[in-house]
Amino acid sequence: MKSKKQVISREDLIKQSQDVLKQKGVENHSKAQYANEISKILIKNNNHIFFQQQPNVTAPKNKAWDEAFLIVLSYLKQLKLDYTVECLNREMESCKVPVPAGKPKLNISNFNSKTAKQTKNFQTRVQEFMAEMDNNPQQEDGDFEEIQESSDVVEEIHEQVPDIRGHSDSDKFEFSASSDDMEIEIENKPMPPPQQKNPPSPRKSNFDVNSSDFSLTDPFAGSGSFG
Repeated sequence: MKSKKQVISREDLIKQSQDVLKQKGVENHSKAQYANEISKILIKNNNHIFFQQQPNVTAPKNKAWDEAFLIVLSYLKQLKLDYTVECLNREMESCKVPVPAGKPKLNISNFNSKTAKQTKNFQTRVQEFMAEMDNNPQQEDGDFEEIQESSDVVEEIHEQVPDIRGHSDSDKFEFSASSDDMEIEIENKPMPPPQQKNPPSPRKSNFDVNSSDFSLTDPFAGSGSFG
């Protein structure tokens, strides 16, 4: 008995295989290869368009930085992330940053186990916190300060502060409030009399007028002097 062959189009095959390719890391591998090819073009390119995209790597000169770099580099090599390692070394070399040599003092397997343990402890603390919040959904009255509506605050102010609109303008009211009991004291003090400004002194004129210098028939016959 001949088995029937199942025919599938290329589009359907690609559509059905997307999830499998992602799980196997094909998408990440393609992105790493793409980024590595871009770095080859950008690094040491004299075109001013690429200046902002070029790497600017700086590294502190201490043992802690060297150890951290070696741990990351060993982790990348163990996972066979060759494109990432190649791109990293190229950028470090272009910026004249020395790459630490040797092997990390901390074994990569021990590093992974410690990191996993810390992650597990953190997740456990989060779950304990959420369970505690579920067991105590309501807080006590004194835990949080009650927030009043703006209308309630305005009404409270009107009750505490007396109406001073009936007083004359010559009275000065000083308010003092205590932060403990919010008692308001009103002290009536007379306003000082307004100080009168000195009247402006008459401006002296440089124009001297003498009645004998003018004539009624010829007003321009005089000899008035102008300063």
